[in-house]
Amino acid sequence: MESSRIGANFKDLWLSNPVILLAYAEQRAVSNGDRSDQRVELHQLTLEDTEWLVEIDGASGLPASASTTENDPHRGRIENRIDFSDWRDVDGIPFPFRLEQFTGDRLVRREIRTAVTVNPENTESLLAFVASELPPGDPAMRRWGWDMSHIILKRGGGGNIGNFPQIDNVAIEEIAPGIYLVPSTHNNLIIEGPDGLALVDASWYPERSHTLLARMAERWPEKPIRYLFLTHHHIDHTGGMRPVIETGASVVTSEKNAGYFREVFESTMAQIVNLVEVGQFLSLDGIGREIHAYDVYTEHADGMIAAYVPDEKLLFNADLFSPNRPLQFSLWFDDLMNAIDWHGIDVEKHVGGHGSGIAAHPVDVSGHTMPVIRRLEIGAN
Repeated sequence: MESSRIGANFKDLWLSNPVILLAYAEQRAVSNGDRSDQRVELHQLTLEDTEWLVEIDGASGLPASASTTENDPHRGRIENRIDFSDWRDVDGIPFPFRLEQFTGDRLVRREIRTAVTVNPENTESLLAFVASELPPGDPAMRRWGWDMSHIILKRGGGGNIGNFPQIDNVAIEEIAPGIYLVPSTHNNLIIEGPDGLALVDASWYPERSHTLLARMAERWPEKPIRYLFLTHHHIDHTGGMRPVIETGASVVTSEKNAGYFREVFESTMAQIVNLVEVGQFLSLDGIGREIHAYDVYTEHADGMIAAYVPDEKLLFNADLFSPNRPLQFSLWFDDLMNAIDWHGIDVEKHVGGHGSGIAAHPVDVSGHTMPVIRRLEIGAN
């Protein structure tokens, strides 16, 4: 297990077991308050250089919630809280059998415990790890995962790639005149014009964007980033947006995402962010080179756009088609091809948020094992 995930898991163990947290943490202050029309006792704690807050229900004397504040790629700092209910006695020890976890005010997880065993008979075999056989780990990465455990654990289904800030694989490769791919598990595209630069997507985490911005400043010291195109709202393609926006770049995204991003910017950023909304189509020339943004109707994400450079007939998409990689989701691929037909985009080259290099259009799908079924968008003739 990676150090960042170990840190995230340990953080979650403390947060989800408030009785143990109260027993081991240093208590800083106790005060009274109200929660959902109930009196609660507020315990401010310190453990592992982290501030915690545990609310004790005034009637039962049991924890009603435990919370802490963590780093969040979109919102900067955010509350990570677990609410507890259905407390039951297990061998003289109280345990909550229902848990609800929130990041900010958003419910992200519910857990119903059907059974809890105290000191099971096979404890020794369950804990039979030899310390010398465990990897030494990276304390800095453990802390990195600890400080944003809600993101690391929510992205668990994405596999190992989300466990690192991805700062050691940032390179800029020219794939067409004035167009550059930043390859990784999640690619970026840089479009150069005489009056500035445009960046398409801001992958994963702020740390990666800081590294990319330094590379771009070295290569184009006199050219500002005018636009940041966000193809959709998913955090693996937008988690690095804040450092780019802080340079003064305008954010270009679908009008369907505008409300979400506007709320994030206004509530968490001191600067005024220029948000450019894309309906069906938008043309921008602020870098001295024309760039188009097109709406793509897809089940993958509501509010998807693709970026197009007309003078190279090059189209960048995220998640729907990954050049030079086996086709994974044929219906998403169909969505992209349908959008190209719908808008009448003259495409010769494809670049993706995943995959590598350039693929020619029309795309040859003859070698794919998954069936590709071309569907018409709603409203098409």
